[in-house]
Amino acid sequence: GNSYGYSLQEIRNAQFANRNLEQRKANAAVRAQREAWNRIAFYGDSDHGLQGWLTNPNIPSATVAQNSGGTSTLWADKTADEVLLDMNDLVNGIVEDTNGAEQPDTLVLPINRYSYIHSTPRSGDSDTTIADYFLRNNPYIDTIEWSNEILEANRTANLDSDPFSGEIMIAYRRDPDAMTLEMPQMFEQLSVQERGLEFVVPCHSRIAGVLIYYPLSQAVGEGI
Repeated sequence: GNSYGYSLQEIRNAQFANRNLEQRKANAAVRAQREAWNRIAFYGDSDHGLQGWLTNPNIPSATVAQNSGGTSTLWADKTADEVLLDMNDLVNGIVEDTNGAEQPDTLVLPINRYSYIHSTPRSGDSDTTIADYFLRNNPYIDTIEWSNEILEANRTANLDSDPFSGEIMIAYRRDPDAMTLEMPQMFEQLSVQERGLEFVVPCHSRIAGVLIYYPLSQAVGEGI
């Protein structure tokens, strides 16, 4: 919950000028709650026992393979073929581990890795990027997205204990039967309350965190 308000003088000034009250205070209250929803959606809330997408202990995760030289798992140190292998292994692993019962359709990357695969050619003499090639040839994934929330720096800042190593990618099935963010009460503005010389609008919402009904419908690849 939060609130915003207007002083008696602000209201009289608006009446005198024949103008509406400043909307930015209400907008700021909405934004603050939406930012809290987003933070809980990804990182949960340990104080209140709410799970986030990145705190669910049942999602399979593994570090991607090292490059051909056996020195690094980072995409910056890999060829385009090795990057494609990491992406395909993550996605295909979900299908194989569930005997086809689960087929992911979305791949989420940190924004820097997303930019890399969308701007790096498939090979030296190709006008097709790694991302284009992957989407054309992987039989399951139809969408690649980016998320700042999965960046290692943001996870470290928002999680009591980061369960993953390095930058990660997540493949999952975008389906409310598989995963939902439960919101019992969306943003709600209550009746104006007079407090001294101020008129305050209390705002309220409720969130129950992320529920993952089929953890094997997704997987995390670490160390990219």
